Amino acid sequence: MNKKIVDVHSGAFHVVILNSAGELYTGGDCLSGRLCREVDQRFYGFEKVESQYIYTAIRCTNDATITGTIDGEVLVYGSLVGKDYLGTKLCKLGAKVCSICPSTSSKQVLVTTEDKNLFVCSLNDQYHKLPQTGDYLVGSIEYANESYWYLLPRGENVIEKHFCLMQRAYRKFNDLTVKFC
Repeated sequence: MNKKIVDVHSGAFHVVILNSAGELYTGGDCLSGRLCREVDQRFYGFEKVESQYIYTAIRCTNDATITGTIDGEVLVYGSLVGKDYLGTKLCKLGAKVCSICPSTSSKQVLVTTEDKNLFVCSLNDQYHKLPQTGDYLVGSIEYANESYWYLLPRGENVIEKHFCLMQRAYRKFNDLTVKFC
């Protein structure tokens, strides 16, 4: 099978690569377990993560890697808001995870699934389904150590709508970080 890279994300000192077979490759600083595997040296080159999971989505924060699986599980590796995790399950949803958008100011993650549902997941399998359904471009805006998620319906003019939203947010806050998820 010819495996292609389908997603790449980086944190402050690590990089995670997802291929079309649902395999992860990680490299960088292994502090706190953010490489999704245990290693015996501080800096590590790229290697495949040996796992029973078929991964479908990845996202990095500065100190953590968050993954979604074909079975609907959301897992965290590394340090999330000051606590270290190595493959801790945040939640198990009923459908394949399509995208993940973490909040850097809390232990919550916004997740979209293949059946077009939106969930907010947190530790100990706590999650709630949002009333919105559909195909969304999901992102976050960070300002003054707080994260704000946003949803834009995919379709015509989504990039134009996103650009207008970012212009308005930047004019209001002046100092913010915007992330596509």
